Amino acid sequence: MIMPVSTDAQLNSDPPVATPSRGHKRRLLAESLRKRVREMQASERFPSVAELEKHYQVSTSTVEAAVSELQAEGLIIRRRGSGTFVAGTVPTVGLRRRTGHLVITCIGSVGVVNIFSAMAWALEAEMRRAGYDPILLFDNHAQTRLAQAQKRWEGGTVDGYVHIGSLNDTVTFPDVPGVVIGEIPDGAPVHQVVVDNLGGGQRAGEYLWGLGHRRIAFVTMGSMISSEPRFRGLRSAVRDRGGAESLVSFFPISAGREPDFVSRIETVLRAILNGGAETPTALFFANDQVAFPALQILLSWGVRVPQDLSVISFDDTPGLASQTRPALTSLRMPTLGLGALAVQALDDTVREPGIPFRRLRLPAELIIRESSGPPRPSGSVVSISDRAGNVPPATFSTGGKP
Repeated sequence: MIMPVSTDAQLNSDPPVATPSRGHKRRLLAESLRKRVREMQASERFPSVAELEKHYQVSTSTVEAAVSELQAEGLIIRRRGSGTFVAGTVPTVGLRRRTGHLVITCIGSVGVVNIFSAMAWALEAEMRRAGYDPILLFDNHAQTRLAQAQKRWEGGTVDGYVHIGSLNDTVTFPDVPGVVIGEIPDGAPVHQVVVDNLGGGQRAGEYLWGLGHRRIAFVTMGSMISSEPRFRGLRSAVRDRGGAESLVSFFPISAGREPDFVSRIETVLRAILNGGAETPTALFFANDQVAFPALQILLSWGVRVPQDLSVISFDDTPGLASQTRPALTSLRMPTLGLGALAVQALDDTVREPGIPFRRLRLPAELIIRESSGPPRPSGSVVSISDRAGNVPPATFSTGGKP
């Protein structure tokens, strides 16, 4: 069994004599830590998660779960920036007065209508409903956005931040109460609220396969972090239905090929349409930012949507996806739900610093509109490349996968 930790700094104890299940480990550890608390004085510093993990040789999640039990029972108090203490007279170092302001950090600029601005509007409404005044910070560089949020927090002018958009492992997360709406690296020290990108990709694949499509192209911006799970979901749906993974092709829109974004989309579309017998019958765009101009390009080339080519997207930007002609079939980003969960998680952290980081996912709803339908019967009409006679050939490498 797990023995109680001694009162010295080395946390000496005997190792467990058996290998219990994860739940059993948590219960044993929690009971051992309760005994430890009873041996300590009020306001005495409690061992950190890292110290307990190293001493007991159990996972971080097991330690977090056990410590959270003690916190819920009122035995210990966790304070961001100062540590964990036995309940009683807790040191005031690191305690903050609530400012009533929260930062929304986002890529882009004011006045541009896209899924990021839609998410910012949802967050603003939720923050005001929770009694906070939002402050919007726009910058194209993720690390700069996070640094600005930390600077304001250290200056005592905000209580925390919500970052809109996925982040990779190249960024340094600030030691500030925060929530990221998007994908984040495993173990990132921040709350996460995100749409189920993998499940959304699977839903798209199930839908297109059910319509009869057997060749599907996935088109995305090359630097888009959330495109990877969306593509994996699409490919897994095809594989689960007996299709080969080669039936799903990956077309990234790479930076630097042409100076103009629309020109880069045209390059990718030319490569897809000139595929001959391998030409896909459906396109799945990773986001509306690519899907909207791509749809207009296809129509200008004489490609009939959905008679020649089905088109679906991910985002369902409010007020836009339903207004394209034809109206765009899309996986809907649950902006209101994501905003509500993000503000709730951040508010809980502001009120109770040190609570365990949450990982929350919401499903994407498939909204079926006019841009998708069954594929053309083979040989019944002229090919897409023949119909789009003004589409010149292009040299392009798909790269195979993200």
